[in-house]
Amino acid sequence: MDEKTRSVEELERQLEELRKKISELESGGPERKMIDDVLNRFCESTYSTIFNAASDAIFISEIEHARIIDANDKACEMYCYPKEEILKLTIYDLGIQQDPFTRQEADRLMKRALDGEPQLFEWVCKDKAGRPFWVEVNLRRAIVGGKYHILSVVRDISERKKLEDSLTRINETFLAFGPNPAENINHLTGLCGELLSADCALYNRLEDGTLSTCGQWKVPEGFNPKSDAEGHICYDLISRGENGVTVIQNLPETKYAKTDPNISAFGLRTYLGCAVKFGEHYVGSLCVLYQYDFQPEEDDKKIMEIIASAIGVEEERRSAEDISHLARFSIDHASDAIFWLDKEGHILYVNDMTCKYLGYTQDELLSMKACDIDPRYSPESAWRERWENVKNKKSYTIETLHKKKDGTFLPVELSVNYLEYENNEYCFAAARDISKRKKQEEALLRRDYQLEILSRTSLHVNAVLEIPVIMRTLVTAAMELVDASGGTAGLLEDGKMKFTEYAREGKLEQINYTFDRGPVLPGWVIDTLKPYISNDAERDSHVSQELQKTFGLYNLVNVPILSRKGELLGCFEIHNKNGHAPFDVEDVFMLQGLAASAAIALENAKTLVERNKAEAERIKLNRELVKSNARMKKLALKDTLTGLYNHQYLNEVIEAEFYRARRYGHSLSVIMLDIDYFKSINDVYGHDFGDIVLKQFATYVKKMVRKYDTVIRFGGEEFVIISPAVDMSKAQLMAQRILDAVGLYNFGNREHIVKLKLSVAVAAYPNGSIARGMELINAADKILSKVKEAGGNRVFSAYSLSAKKNIVPPDLEPTDVRYLKEKIEKLNRSGKQSLVEFIFAFAKTIELKDHYTGEHVENTVRYSTDLARRLHLSPEEVENIREASVLHDLGKIGISDKILLKKAKLTKKEFDVIKHHPQIAADIIRPIQFMHDIIPLILYHHERWDGKGYPAGLKGEEIPVGARIIAVADVYQALTSNRPYRKAFPKKEALKIIKKGAGTQFDPTIVNIFLHMINKDKEKK
Repeated sequence: MDEKTRSVEELERQLEELRKKISELESGGPERKMIDDVLNRFCESTYSTIFNAASDAIFISEIEHARIIDANDKACEMYCYPKEEILKLTIYDLGIQQDPFTRQEADRLMKRALDGEPQLFEWVCKDKAGRPFWVEVNLRRAIVGGKYHILSVVRDISERKKLEDSLTRINETFLAFGPNPAENINHLTGLCGELLSADCALYNRLEDGTLSTCGQWKVPEGFNPKSDAEGHICYDLISRGENGVTVIQNLPETKYAKTDPNISAFGLRTYLGCAVKFGEHYVGSLCVLYQYDFQPEEDDKKIMEIIASAIGVEEERRSAEDISHLARFSIDHASDAIFWLDKEGHILYVNDMTCKYLGYTQDELLSMKACDIDPRYSPESAWRERWENVKNKKSYTIETLHKKKDGTFLPVELSVNYLEYENNEYCFAAARDISKRKKQEEALLRRDYQLEILSRTSLHVNAVLEIPVIMRTLVTAAMELVDASGGTAGLLEDGKMKFTEYAREGKLEQINYTFDRGPVLPGWVIDTLKPYISNDAERDSHVSQELQKTFGLYNLVNVPILSRKGELLGCFEIHNKNGHAPFDVEDVFMLQGLAASAAIALENAKTLVERNKAEAERIKLNRELVKSNARMKKLALKDTLTGLYNHQYLNEVIEAEFYRARRYGHSLSVIMLDIDYFKSINDVYGHDFGDIVLKQFATYVKKMVRKYDTVIRFGGEEFVIISPAVDMSKAQLMAQRILDAVGLYNFGNREHIVKLKLSVAVAAYPNGSIARGMELINAADKILSKVKEAGGNRVFSAYSLSAKKNIVPPDLEPTDVRYLKEKIEKLNRSGKQSLVEFIFAFAKTIELKDHYTGEHVENTVRYSTDLARRLHLSPEEVENIREASVLHDLGKIGISDKILLKKAKLTKKEFDVIKHHPQIAADIIRPIQFMHDIIPLILYHHERWDGKGYPAGLKGEEIPVGARIIAVADVYQALTSNRPYRKAFPKKEALKIIKKGAGTQFDPTIVNIFLHMINKDKEKK
């Protein structure tokens, strides 16, 4: 159903709804009048819109006399009437009124339309000049102005009918053939001239250098049917033996005007010719001539090719042959699969191509039905519905699937035609295999992607002047190019191929293999300088079985790297195509393009190395050479720690991706990630542990993005994700997904586990006024600063900033952990002094929640400071211990009052909650750069000398000395203080407990000094 039909039905539905409302309000006078007014205005505006937008002619006519009361501009154009004249006519005036297109038949169709049954039929009309033409009419009932009228939507189908008539004429001519080929050829020549509306038509046969006219139509007086072939267009056409139709226009100005006397003698201007083939040779030419400029349509050319092919068959059967041979010859030698079916769907005839592409024998197919081949006709009842469609449309073309004998489906383009012969009805169908076209479309997409890789890699390797980096980049790109999982590249040194690195599943392994000349790859490549494909590595004699087992090879391709002079520089070998797919010549072709780029880069790199060596030997400036090498190493595209692309790669790829997005109108998004407080992880656990976390984080993020996204280590703990064809909304979803997933993931090793928090910024093109790729990076960097200012662990974009101005809700209590973190962030920017004052002031507020904690802190600070001095620690260490002892219970701010102030003894579950307070304190302080030294002292002050403490289970001197000092002071002060669930121990008994814990809970040395210090204090008193 087309758009205009749906519009009319929607109009009818809306009008019917309005009329129902009128019926419901029949008793109301003003209300009825109001709805009538609305109905009239609705009709006028809606029909006006439909008329103005329609591409087909539309008429509205009365029911009784069929008088036209309205018509659109397309109707006036189609029938060549001004609008004022067409409104004086009836629908009958537009028809030819000849059988079967009579007024009585029109009345019958309109009556069925008035009964509510829309009519769709073909009709012959005439325009103002009386010229007949074919139309397709969609006739239906419509309400206009509150009354029923006839709505006619008319489409001109003259061109389609013309083509159908041409095919019918050709078919009728075939069926009317007699036993005489000469007469048949003459009929075919005349038919070609008639169908192409030519001034003259000829069929010229080439015989011993002479052109003989064997078929002619409307030949002018004085025409010579025999002439020398030289100089005639037909002779050149036959000599070249080209398929298809040749069109030559403006004949008087061509070279043939001098050599072919017919051009000037008969005033010819346009020539259409098609060579006729007999067996394996071209023997003649079918041509049509015009005395005016004529441009044929593709249908005209197809008709001429069909007739020329038929003439070729008649040439082959000059002796009397059965007429059925012509039809069968044309069908059997068609490049498409041909079906003849009856009205019940039985297959009556198929050609050889049908058997070939479906896999059945001809006998098998002749016992089948259409539903056995085409799933659209299953069940059998579907064929009857389709048959009526074929009969009404006469001919049409669709794409469908045909089921082969092996159960697979083949995509085809199906041309269907309805034919009548000797009072029987048939369906003639031609199916063309389009699987190759479908594969080509997929291949073109793959080729575009491969060319992009080639272009990008060529740019990169020629920007790098270090040979190992070139070879590493070459292997990575080659694996991506052919979708393989492993590979290596080797350099030719002293006649031997040496390999030092192997890439497998995104990881780089060190290897040491050297190959000399010989049958084993890549020695074979050294001898032959040719690429090599092996899709059965286990049984291939050129493949080393030791390496096949070591690397698990099942297929491979080896491509030499040749210099511009054809000299071997090296080779690269790519292993194991994903999905066990075989390598092919197209893979080799693409890899050779990669090898050419690598060869130039290697030659440039070698030239530079040789030049630097010569310069170093000549002027002995080793320092400059070291600096030059350092600069070249910076050009490496991969970050050695994480395996991701580095900042240098970002500068190149962002501009290329931005240019591509702007040129093709695609989106481009950048996601910038920063690990919050990562320095504290390095400070607490060491840089080796930090490197492990960075590697794990890079791997985790790489798995979460798309295959075509690029993850880059921007610097330190900052990462960038470049996502082509992703808009802002999708990028935000991806960023949030990464943030949520990272928050749940445990990073670290068997000894330490950490959770990470991220600050994430999203920027996208074409949002905003971004004009360059780096501007998009800078925009993301600015947004990331806003995320940091807002406390991190969230996703911001340019759109979300305005919605997140109030980062800290005003209803947060001043003792809330979030409030403390937010306040620290703000004060951290305003200066160290203010921040220190705030932290220690905040620690005092804990006393408001727990009076014990306030007294406990003061005494713990005093004992810890005195112990640190007696251990002769440096003033800086003493100050760190003092500050840590002040803040060691800061994490209790995150413990609920219900647990903190409980009078009874804590349960195991409640004690597990209490055990989190050192970690809470460390997390609060971690954002403060200059307080990082005291974080370990706070975090580990509940560790035990025997390793049974918490949170990390450190043992002995693994525990920082400051944490060991605070542990003794903290426990002693706790024992000598009243608690909600017990009274304080006497100091003498508390000292016994401390002494008993030496070597298990406490550092023995610190315990001895502490006991001595307490006893001295007693003596002073």
